[in-house]
Amino acid sequence: MTSVFLVDDDPVFLMLGRKMLGKLGGFAPIDSFLDGRLALDELLRRSRSGQSLPALVLLDIRMPVLDGLGFLEGLAGLPPGHGIRVVIVSSSLDPTERAQALASPHVMAFLDKPLDRDRLASLLAPMGLCRPPGT
Repeated sequence: MTSVFLVDDDPVFLMLGRKMLGKLGGFAPIDSFLDGRLALDELLRRSRSGQSLPALVLLDIRMPVLDGLGFLEGLAGLPPGHGIRVVIVSSSLDPTERAQALASPHVMAFLDKPLDRDRLASLLAPMGLCRPPGT
């Protein structure tokens, strides 16, 4: 099973994201966070205590407290080789935000909201993180 963090200030997106990941299969546990600070603090806590880190983070860009770009910068506080893959899921149309996010070595893709199950599956299945779309 692949552990996942969903990080978005929209509770509806968090609920729908959990359902979508459940339908794709192979994801557990799925932890949800309403801002980047809560998620980053949990990652750092788990890292310090030797607990496993999520393999995947679905991350919004625009959030209160700590936005997605700040979260990405905070990943530098984790040990090298942590293996966390980040998929940005955002409604942001700002090309500067998109370029900054994609410049992070942790970001594997930038997907526009609303999140499409088949598009997500097409991205994750080749890495063995979920079943291929349509299965």
